[in-house]
Amino acid sequence: MAIVRVNHPALVRGYIDEMKVGDHELAVRGWMVQPHRPLSAFQAHLDGSLAGALEPLPREDVAKAFPWISHTRQSGFEFRLPISARRGRIDIVGLRGHRPVARLTSLYRTDLGSAIATPPATLMVRALGNASPDFYRADGLKSFSEFSDAASRHRELVSIRRMLDWGCGCGRVTVQFLLDGTIPEVFGCDIDGEAIAWCQQHLREGKFQRIEPYPPTPYPDQSFDLVIAYSVFTHLSRDLQNAWLTEMRRIISPGGLFIASVHGPFATSFAFPPTGLGRFVPRLRDRFIRHTILREGIVDTTVDHALNGVAPEGYYRGVFQTREHTMKAWSKFFEILEYAEGGVGNFQDLVVMRRPA
Repeated sequence: MAIVRVNHPALVRGYIDEMKVGDHELAVRGWMVQPHRPLSAFQAHLDGSLAGALEPLPREDVAKAFPWISHTRQSGFEFRLPISARRGRIDIVGLRGHRPVARLTSLYRTDLGSAIATPPATLMVRALGNASPDFYRADGLKSFSEFSDAASRHRELVSIRRMLDWGCGCGRVTVQFLLDGTIPEVFGCDIDGEAIAWCQQHLREGKFQRIEPYPPTPYPDQSFDLVIAYSVFTHLSRDLQNAWLTEMRRIISPGGLFIASVHGPFATSFAFPPTGLGRFVPRLRDRFIRHTILREGIVDTTVDHALNGVAPEGYYRGVFQTREHTMKAWSKFFEILEYAEGGVGNFQDLVVMRRPA
């Protein structure tokens, strides 16, 4: 399945809000924003071939979410695309003039609506901040695409015998690995006992376990060839990051991969909207982020209340860090193979690591 390449791609925020299939047609809806300059058109590519094009559509909800970016009101897309294959890859490409400058990419499946059980709204909101089953499925598949693509760049997936989704929540990404079927044994763990109980009941092909907020986990040494962590370190203080990196090194086999996301400067720019800076001024904004908010390399003091009643008081944080901090701190535990800005969810940075053999 071909991936549409964009020369010198720009960092963009955006989501695929839903993917639905009916009568040999794939309906895809979402939005895409490049902070510094507006996009003039969108294209949809299926398995590398152009399948549709349109001008940006109104998205008042996006404009309301990011009022400091003047062009967000025209950021939506809605495609209806004829399909013949049961699964494949879709790329939504943002253009400026006739030049492709940005991209959202995901796999698609025609059984996405029927093959995945829907968690209770409370669990989806806790994990995603969104109670839409369509978003749960579409975002989970897109995230799976990004993690599996990253793993495949450094190791054949068929060589992975056992993987762990650490911090799996209600299984939005884990279930996609189970459906894919390439990796024989798929595990998931989380401190949220209610979410784990739901996964145990509804995702029976996986092996799910509640873990404590602090290491160690119950897994033996060198248990996994792959561990993924989507938006886990984004909520852990620097001391807890070090403790959990030590634990991940213990349970990952020599040569195994650890793929985790962080809030880098791009995510920071959205989490800390401009104050007194007016509209998005790229150089001034970047300087403000790096020299004021991230001047120490990591900000880990803000308490996030999303897991109140689940995590210990003060445990769950909103954490933002520079690439330089991540590379320096994490390379003490793993060989860092790749650092992709906006590499997952077109928001968080993706770090691909390997435990030395």
